[in-house]
Amino acid sequence: MSKRNVVLENVTVKNGVLPSADEVVVKESVFPPGLREVVEEKLEVEVLHVEHPDYDGKIFIAKLTSVWGESKPMFFPLGDLIDKKKKENVIIQLVNRTFFDPDKDFEFLYEYIKCLIRAKLYKTYDEKYQQYLFETEDLSENEDSLEYYKLLVEYIEENSTVFPKRSSGLFEKNWCHGVYLDKPEQVKKFGKNAYAVIPEHLREIFQIPYTNKYGAVLDDLVKKGLLYCGGGKKARKDIVVSLSDRVSMKAYVFTIDPSVLVEEGRGNV
Repeated sequence: MSKRNVVLENVTVKNGVLPSADEVVVKESVFPPGLREVVEEKLEVEVLHVEHPDYDGKIFIAKLTSVWGESKPMFFPLGDLIDKKKKENVIIQLVNRTFFDPDKDFEFLYEYIKCLIRAKLYKTYDEKYQQYLFETEDLSENEDSLEYYKLLVEYIEENSTVFPKRSSGLFEKNWCHGVYLDKPEQVKKFGKNAYAVIPEHLREIFQIPYTNKYGAVLDDLVKKGLLYCGGGKKARKDIVVSLSDRVSMKAYVFTIDPSVLVEEGRGNV
């Protein structure tokens, strides 16, 4: 089979019409020689341009499916491929799913994804991605949202400097992870010992890579009365909070109870 035929099999059909052969050749030219073969030997790679619950508007998502054994696709926002901590999780999943060499294969994979975007070979809808986002996943019998909550409480206790008091006006986006909500109007609304935690930092503390499981943990913490959930028809757990006189942004508001750590001897109380 010729290279042109291989490419045509992977080109998106628009309005029932395939692009011309010249268009296909132009798109193929953005791929360095041999790159496609190296990557697709281990993974089926697609790029989606879709909405994601953790970001505003549409973003690029890498859909990666191993051609060896496990066929369930993995979905990663492109930012996960360059963020140091999140990149480690991506690599671990790839190593577990296929014959993936982090030292050699990752750069090829990232370059291939960028080529797909440059060639505009991405999808704006994917049924499996929708299932991944919206399927409900309950916590297993061996898991408890309180274990994740304890991680947060311990983190705040050990890193109190990155959670300044709201009344101090010391919040800075470049180094703070949240704020202790001590202003009278905030205490009235959220109660005592309420902390606003910036979403990206909460993700790092919980270390839950899957959106559906992450959502299940947050839902359970709302039920337990430990996480504030805004009212209205579309109640949100991440709400806009005043973190300083100059900065208001989305955050999760938790009631922090250090006594949950006492039983395990981890707390300072």
